[in-house]
Amino acid sequence: FRRRSWRSRYFRPTTSYMILKIIKSPKLILQSSTAKSGLIQLLGLSLFTWFIIIYNYYNWGGQAFPDYINYSTENIDTSQYFGEIVTWGLLARTDRLVYAISNLDLFYIILHLASLCFILWTTTLGTRVLAMAFVFETIFFPLILTTTIRVAPLQILLFAFILLVRQRRISSLSFGLLMLGIAYLCHDSGFFVALSALFALILKPIINIARKFRYKSNAIIFTIFMAIIVGCIYFSNYILVFFPNLDDFIAIRSTYLVGDESLPLVKLMYAFGYVALLFASTCYGPSGDTFLTVFNFVLGVCVVALLIIAPVAGIRLSFLSLTAMMACQSGLFAALTVRRVILLSPLLIGFTTFSLWRLLFR
Repeated sequence: FRRRSWRSRYFRPTTSYMILKIIKSPKLILQSSTAKSGLIQLLGLSLFTWFIIIYNYYNWGGQAFPDYINYSTENIDTSQYFGEIVTWGLLARTDRLVYAISNLDLFYIILHLASLCFILWTTTLGTRVLAMAFVFETIFFPLILTTTIRVAPLQILLFAFILLVRQRRISSLSFGLLMLGIAYLCHDSGFFVALSALFALILKPIINIARKFRYKSNAIIFTIFMAIIVGCIYFSNYILVFFPNLDDFIAIRSTYLVGDESLPLVKLMYAFGYVALLFASTCYGPSGDTFLTVFNFVLGVCVVALLIIAPVAGIRLSFLSLTAMMACQSGLFAALTVRRVILLSPLLIGFTTFSLWRLLFR
């Protein structure tokens, strides 16, 4: 044991001391300038991606994208939806809230401005968070800002709240309750997210006990995961028999919940790729955060169960699961460092352009 001197105990670095230290070691300047350079580059790329999406939307018009005509109809039946009092409360109104602007166009404007605020907010959380947010924006913004507008608030807030959980700004229980409220206000798919969070709170002590006894928690999760998949395959024909009103509860049209759907080859490859990514995310979850690891696992099990029962509904829910994986930076997303994201930015922006092209010329 070495006793500290009075200098180390009472010394506080002054401004002149830090200036002299920087002059003696120029690497500090290079490191700080590199971090600021990466932050500025990622912010510029994020704003550029957002501008491409917004420009194409207002240049071609909302009617050029899918689902715009469906939302613009005056007679919208909202009885099959369990919640969504905010989204449908605005879209299904017959009177206009703002003169000369339809409620649908007003919803788009609010959503576009909220997405811009989201980009600026992630800038304050550091370069690493901004890099993963840029990946999320290039992959999902072309879809949620133009077509799937009802799920857009849920998907953006899911990414934001997971970041707050990782930074210990909100608790795991608060996260589950917030997602439950957002599901009721914005989109019914959020009920799967909220239930997954609540189940993760229940399973978290079991995983922690297994770690105390030096059992591999990932092996336990994999065992439960495979058991649930086998059970879903075996009992898939009986699930809808026991729950005939399942489609009404989760607010998905009944045509999505049929067992005779045939997946195209591309969607089938996507389903297998998602399962592989879920395995990697479970095995290499966020270090030191059991709740987020178990949460990704439980939400992924819901996606796999829906992929077996109703592939279309499962693919739609998988977008929320991928959003959670990106925010947790688990699995393959953990390998995306700031430098790699910047190097891959032309490919990511190209994917954004391709997504817009597919939506416009479908």
